[in-house]
Amino acid sequence: NKETIGQGVANTIVALFGGYGGSALVGQSRFNATMGATSRVSTLITGAFLLISLFVFGDIIGQIPMAVLATVLITISLNTFDRRTISFIKVSPIKHGAIVVLTMLIILSTNNLAAGVVLVSLLYYLIQGFNKRKGRDI
Repeated sequence: NKETIGQGVANTIVALFGGYGGSALVGQSRFNATMGATSRVSTLITGAFLLISLFVFGDIIGQIPMAVLATVLITISLNTFDRRTISFIKVSPIKHGAIVVLTMLIILSTNNLAAGVVLVSLLYYLIQGFNKRKGRDI
């Protein structure tokens, strides 16, 4: 939790100065845990190894086609994804699945994560408020 809170604080500060927040910790942490790491030192060692590899093998790494790097990123994303989420979505009410799909569509169509999250959150709370006035539950 401390890493997540720290990343959130750092992303907020970066945003205040006009930068873009980001995180490589999720994939890295999941990879380290899968490989049997038990402390945060593993992240430091992995980062140091990657940095040294970049300096030593930088010219060779620069020759790797972007399509290969994109494939690696997609593979990492698929391995990071928790497949239990799909079973959760299957048993959830359709309206909750619609929120997930709508959020994804807005993010993909606008290429803006914040827009998708904010717009669908506003829509959700507007509908929830409307339904509460009508005596229904969303």
